[in-house]
Amino acid sequence: MTQTDPAQATLNSPVEDELWAAFARLKNKISQGRAVRISYSAVAAEAGRSRTLIGHDDCAYQAVRKAVGKAIDAQKRLKTPRVGPTSSAHPDDFSAPKKTAIDEPDPADPFLLIAHLEDRVADLTRRNKVAAIKIVTIDDENQQLREEIKRLKTELTRRRFVPTN
Repeated sequence: MTQTDPAQATLNSPVEDELWAAFARLKNKISQGRAVRISYSAVAAEAGRSRTLIGHDDCAYQAVRKAVGKAIDAQKRLKTPRVGPTSSAHPDDFSAPKKTAIDEPDPADPFLLIAHLEDRVADLTRRNKVAAIKIVTIDDENQQLREEIKRLKTELTRRRFVPTN
């Protein structure tokens, strides 16, 4: 019996289980905001296996191939922000500036909408982690400065009460 979702436990071969686990790890990396491209080769490499196990139409693990194929298609359909100038290179050109924002997916296609929202959640999660690290760093620096101020005040107080000869 084959599995259609890595979360479902069925009686698969150890190789198929490794491929499912590798696919899940790659999707997890994407959800953490890392720039990972899903491909048959990437899944096979992550599993430490040959691409030919899932890389062609007559491969041994069709369920894994179909799931990876859907993920590849979803990545291709997702709109990405355009890079480059937002206006024409010619100053005399009065055309509208180019869009730089990510286009919203068609709400009629729930798979694309879910993928888009998961992308946004991953991006916001990554940005939150960066902000949290900055806050912790600033808090640590503030604590060090407070300790230095306290040390200097103690030193000043000690110097005032030391008799001079």
